[in-house]
Amino acid sequence: MEKLVSTAESRRFMIDCFKIFGVPQNYAEQLADLLVAANYHGQISHGLNRLQHYLNDLSTKSADGTAVPKILKESPATAWVDGCNALGAVIANFCMDLAIKKVSVGFMPKIPIIVKCLVGIL
Repeated sequence: MEKLVSTAESRRFMIDCFKIFGVPQNYAEQLADLLVAANYHGQISHGLNRLQHYLNDLSTKSADGTAVPKILKESPATAWVDGCNALGAVIANFCMDLAIKKVSVGFMPKIPIIVKCLVGIL
């Protein structure tokens, strides 16, 4: 018999899983939100079924759950970002926040990123 799990319960479960691997609450929430959104919007291939992939990457240190992306070089309209092997959602959110700041002061930003992991649905 098929049983549906609520979005909130799926999100909680994923956050708990990420925290077991030392991922900070904020990062765990970002990644869980991305995976839940993928499922909700019908992108099942990028949703909850990716949880094991992310947990494997964290357990083998292929991804660093605590890494903070950093700006390597920046101008008023551009930034070159190193994802520092962080989780894809964390890198994407970092770059999007940076782009929004640049747009808010009148620039059309271009932000190339060094990424070695899955970013998910964008």
